Amino acid sequence: MVLAVMAYDRYIAISFPLRYTSIINKFVGVVLMIVCWLSGSMMALRTMVFAPQLPLCANNAIDHFFYEVTTFLKMACGDTFIALTMFFVVGTFVLLTPSLFILFSYIRIIITIMGIRSSEGRSKAFSTYASHLIVVTMVSETAIFMNMKPVSKNDDDQQNMVSVFYTVMPAMS
Repeated sequence: MVLAVMAYDRYIAISFPLRYTSIINKFVGVVLMIVCWLSGSMMALRTMVFAPQLPLCANNAIDHFFYEVTTFLKMACGDTFIALTMFFVVGTFVLLTPSLFILFSYIRIIITIMGIRSSEGRSKAFSTYASHLIVVTMVSETAIFMNMKPVSKNDDDQQNMVSVFYTVMPAMS
């Protein structure tokens, strides 16, 4: 969600540079911050509500660098249908909605950039958002892959690698 807010900020900065401070004011900033906080809370809430209700099998060691809900669901012995359904529904809202918003923002940015007459102006506008677009692509795709794929008992190494990728790589960018 933070990346979607950043995409919106880039869209306003490039499309409406002279009105930026009147559009992105203190109130809008607070509302966007609350939306980010609430979406993150929804992701944490799904874990806190459904995970403790599941009975665990004998082997309850988590082979990960940090806690992933899918790993916890693999350790469960009971019926995980309700937990998986809620995981998917919340994941769809919290991951796909911002991704669609980011896509819309960048389509609008590209349309605006193509309308700039000078090549120097287009180059400057493109450089303003190109690095953000790369990070958004890396994070969004790996997060969607991690959270929207079916839970499998045999993909721990792959899941560890992807978790490290979407956690470490954007910070290095």
